[in-house]
Amino acid sequence: MSLLLLNIPRALGRRCVSPKRFNSSLVPKKNELQELITKVIGFTGPLPLSQFMRQCLTHPTLGYYTSRDPLGAQGDFVTSPEISQMFGELIGVWFYSVWNQQRCPSNVNMVEFGPGRGTLMYDVMSSFTKLVKRRHGDDSLSLNLIMVEASHVLRQKQASILGDSDVDATGEYWKGKSRFGLNNSITWVDTERDVYEVIDMKRDTNFIIAHEFFDALPINQYQKTEEGWREILVDVHPDTKEFVLVKQAKHTSACAIPESQERYNNVSLNTTVEISPESYQYSKVIADLISINSRGTGAALIVDYGTLNEVPENTLRGIKDHKFTSPFKDLGEVDLSVDVDFQAIAHAARDSHEVEILGPIEQGDFLHNMGITHRVKQLCKRAHDEATEHNIEKAYHRLVDKDSEGMGKIYKFMGILPKGYTTSMGFNQ
Repeated sequence: MSLLLLNIPRALGRRCVSPKRFNSSLVPKKNELQELITKVIGFTGPLPLSQFMRQCLTHPTLGYYTSRDPLGAQGDFVTSPEISQMFGELIGVWFYSVWNQQRCPSNVNMVEFGPGRGTLMYDVMSSFTKLVKRRHGDDSLSLNLIMVEASHVLRQKQASILGDSDVDATGEYWKGKSRFGLNNSITWVDTERDVYEVIDMKRDTNFIIAHEFFDALPINQYQKTEEGWREILVDVHPDTKEFVLVKQAKHTSACAIPESQERYNNVSLNTTVEISPESYQYSKVIADLISINSRGTGAALIVDYGTLNEVPENTLRGIKDHKFTSPFKDLGEVDLSVDVDFQAIAHAARDSHEVEILGPIEQGDFLHNMGITHRVKQLCKRAHDEATEHNIEKAYHRLVDKDSEGMGKIYKFMGILPKGYTTSMGFNQ
């Protein structure tokens, strides 16, 4: 098979640049995962980028997410829930408004994909359950938490913040009681398919949160050439032994993926697009989970960084110590991330069920529509000193500002609702 060697792209924020080829003298000694993938490529040939990413992120013992806690100041990145409680509280208010809009179904599962330390779910549940209890009473709802999380390290973090008792980890699924009342239980499952095993599909209403989840799902890359689409693979350079991206010289069956979707027809020549098969599958599952019960109730909220309408182009990057880095070095010690293709998510969800898509809209707009300025005033009024008030205002600006220091423009919110629910708080002015 003839292959064309390419430089490795590096994404800086949402802009992509192509630096000079990495100097082999700067490459660190191989770690275990690097040695493993090098051997696999030696046996099988170049790997699809999705297979490379999957090993780097979720290898059972060497993967980035399965072997560490990557969040917070001591980790590699900080997420919105870690910045301020206001973020999760307003998401909880959004789910409460949907619950009311759907006539207060009595059996609800709050499902989170990729729940991190559990900080977001804690803040969501704090506001959601407070509103339910205050306005409808303690017996108005049976509420269960379902955490889609494979990492035992992160499961333990989640249990410590969400639970009020010891977790039973002896069965097929971890189980415990939450601290939020409302007949509340917590169940941990490994994958989205396991969710179906722990719910009553006809009875339950499923509310789903996916915050900074889709950006870490493996992608494949395809480049548009004069001869048609060509897949980009991961290979080992014969001289430097670095991982490099290579372009297949010939058309393969995998190229049917961009060829079959009209939205890729108009991209410019030599453009490298990113397509995530796993994002497609998760989107279909989410649409299914919010549509399968007999009441026609449910909702999903997807929050991530990515494009509003454009096709993401060559955005793969590594993140380590709060900085962008090569995705092909320090394997298993670097987070891998891409810009999320929200339009692909919407397309996949609609392929699965007749659902309503709200947004995507920019995070700053959604939070303002949800009343974050009012919440800032409330918290500042309760602050005991000027330093606390300053930190509240600083967190507010970090969440909503649309300059280079803020998250208000880069991050987007998308709602998915069952057919007929075409409006929702937060997405309407």
